[in-house]
Amino acid sequence: MIAIVILSSLYSAFAVIDMLSFEASLFDSSGDPINGNITVEIYDDVTGGNLIYNSSDGYE
Repeated sequence: MIAIVILSSLYSAFAVIDMLSFEASLFDSSGDPINGNITVEIYDDVTGGNLIYNSSDGYE
């Protein structure tokens, strides 16, 4: 029973990642909006880490 509770808690923690949303406005040094596409990549370490998320591809 304890194992089921722990596993369901872990599943819930990882499910939160699917609900992550991000919105931003970018401007150049003159204050004009910048148009284009941005790719967000998340790594599991600051240097030499593994790519764990790419906003263009979904989960790696």
